Amino acid sequence: MDRLAIARKALAVAETRAGLRVVRTPVGGEPSGEVASDAFSLPRHLSAVLPHGLIRRGVVSVEGSPFLLTFLAAILSQQKAWIAFLGIPDVGWACAERLGMEMSRVVAVPRVDVQGARVVSAAIDGFDVVVVGDISLDARERRVLHRRAVAKGSLLLATKWPQGSLRIGCRLSGVRGLEEGHISGVDYEIATRWGSVAVRYGRDGWEPVRYESGLSLVGGRAS
Repeated sequence: MDRLAIARKALAVAETRAGLRVVRTPVGGEPSGEVASDAFSLPRHLSAVLPHGLIRRGVVSVEGSPFLLTFLAAILSQQKAWIAFLGIPDVGWACAERLGMEMSRVVAVPRVDVQGARVVSAAIDGFDVVVVGDISLDARERRVLHRRAVAKGSLLLATKWPQGSLRIGCRLSGVRGLEEGHISGVDYEIATRWGSVAVRYGRDGWEPVRYESGLSLVGGRAS
């Protein structure tokens, strides 16, 4: 049974047992399966924050603006990664499409109120990337899921994961066009232990923004 079939079966069981509602399912094609590299490639502009690309297995803890979750997921979906969004009721699909997300490779379960660890585990078995939002997980469950993601070759992008393999911070830094009466772009600052960059989201997706000052994360340095 391939990864997509496993995921569909597991999430169907989760839906029945936990009262979940799957709102978007993949159509056609096959999941990417085993990968040839240990990292996803990223646009050159992001090399200052992720000089070696983005890890394919493990946990990336995302702090600050949820824009970064959608931004990274869109980049990875363009590399034929299958994406599961769990526990994120307001993804912003119009934004995702403008960022280039391959919607046919995306599944979303907006609310995970019970059996959170089981649902995440099922998604790890079937998807290349699992975006984990508001899901109740204790420290032991996070450790087990982290090890499972590494073993299965899946990447978790998580908003509430203190001990991830990598921490990335993102914050809103400015809004463009207000003086003209309409928003033409929104600027975000992204930082890791390696450095920081700025990107602008607008009508046509995203574009690099020149950024010269440092970015400090609340509560400590990004790592």
